Amino acid sequence: MNHVNLSGANLAQVTLAGVNLETINLGSANLAGANLTNTNLAGANLANANLAGANLANTNLSETNFSGANLANANLTNAKLQSAILTNACLHNAILLPDDKEIVRLNGGMFALEEYQALKQLLSQQSRLELANARNPTANTDIWFSNMPEMGLIESIEGEMLPEDLYEDDADDETFVGV
Repeated sequence: MNHVNLSGANLAQVTLAGVNLETINLGSANLAGANLTNTNLAGANLANANLAGANLANTNLSETNFSGANLANANLTNAKLQSAILTNACLHNAILLPDDKEIVRLNGGMFALEEYQALKQLLSQQSRLELANARNPTANTDIWFSNMPEMGLIESIEGEMLPEDLYEDDADDETFVGV
């Protein structure tokens, strides 16, 4: 199943135990409650996927991208997590060996559900703002230009150029210190 794109797919409660899913794209997919025991997900993309309650026991997760994924209540017993990308992934109440919890922390995973939800809300607001700006790229500059004071336009200039040192006078540069 190399190079298969199932991004955004609804695979909730699916059983894919023992399947080779190496380098598959499951970004933003719903895999809540899925049985993925003994599965090879090495190099797979699961960014922003929902794996809440999924069983990933004994799974190869080497170089798997879980950025922003929801792994709350997932079983990750004996999963190979050493080089997994877990930046901003939620592992609230996930079942992990004690050594694996440290690996998750070092790889950017979060254990606090509130922290994960707050981050998702901020990222959602940011993407809505980016979408609004993409639809109307001049929206921010329109506000800036509408609040500018009125300025005159110089159409022409007459006369002679004045030398730069015309107003320089060293005698006027005295400093007075008062007591």
